[in-house]
Amino acid sequence: MLFSTSCFTTINRVFSEQSPTVILTKRMEKLTCLHFYFHDTLDGTNPTAIRIAGPSKRSFGSTMMIDDTLTGRPETSSKLLGRA
Repeated sequence: MLFSTSCFTTINRVFSEQSPTVILTKRMEKLTCLHFYFHDTLDGTNPTAIRIAGPSKRSFGSTMMIDDTLTGRPETSSKLLGRA
């Protein structure tokens, strides 16, 4: 499971990924912070992440293809927000 936070700010109705502290001197219209969890299932009948290239062992340098569920809480049973 991975945790990700993304903050997006709109300045004059244009999205910016600058840090809110950098933008404090500019007019900030809206700050939106997204918090979500990626849930990898690596084995079983329906894995959501598989290795498609790289070393034969699961190690650094592997390229993975994912179709992970995204939830707002760490529990896999929490509400599904989307897929990644």
